[in-house]
Amino acid sequence: MAKVTYLINGKKTIIDVPVGSSLAQHGIDNGLEIEHACGFNCRCTTCCTKVNKGADLLSVKMEHESEKLDMKGMHGNERLSCQCVVEKDGEIEVEFESWHQKEEEDKGDTVFI
Repeated sequence: MAKVTYLINGKKTIIDVPVGSSLAQHGIDNGLEIEHACGFNCRCTTCCTKVNKGADLLSVKMEHESEKLDMKGMHGNERLSCQCVVEKDGEIEVEFESWHQKEEEDKGDTVFI
């Protein structure tokens, strides 16, 4: 079991996530609001998260995930939470922000929705 800290638009929630579970699905199953326009099929980037801690406890980034992130200019510690499966016990911290807010910031404006 991994202890996962979800930071969503500034709100912190800590949830125990079993090995073999995706961060997005388990978060939603526990009442968190994680955007997922494509239904966890790695076809969009709305569930994008920054992995601040514990990246080595998650599944490796596969080619299709890397391609999606590259198309949006997302690099480094950014992952699609629907593709992040907990593989080891430990502490993980992930940070989400509304993709609506991100789109507006990309245009040069900040709009909180």
